[in-house]
Amino acid sequence: MSAMKPADAAFLTRWELARRGGRWRYMLISGALTWGVPMFFVMTFLAAPPPEYSISYISFAAAIWFLGGLLYGALVWFVSERRYARLSAIASHGGPVA
Repeated sequence: MSAMKPADAAFLTRWELARRGGRWRYMLISGALTWGVPMFFVMTFLAAPPPEYSISYISFAAAIWFLGGLLYGALVWFVSERRYARLSAIASHGGPVA
């Protein structure tokens, strides 16, 4: 088996740092705040603005995009944890583990 790719080694280093903060912190920062909030602003005010804004519309849109961001963060966490486990096994055993 060939050596680990530099991109995979870099991922391991980055993910070890990210996972120290925990799943909920990752979901909040990388999901809700980094993805959900920008999507809320873009989709609510730029891409599909309603004919008239109301507090209830803006509150509903903010809640939906915030929750969507949390779900996005959870999905990325799950996928990254699987990749981390696979790459960690390769790094520690010198090859893939069956």
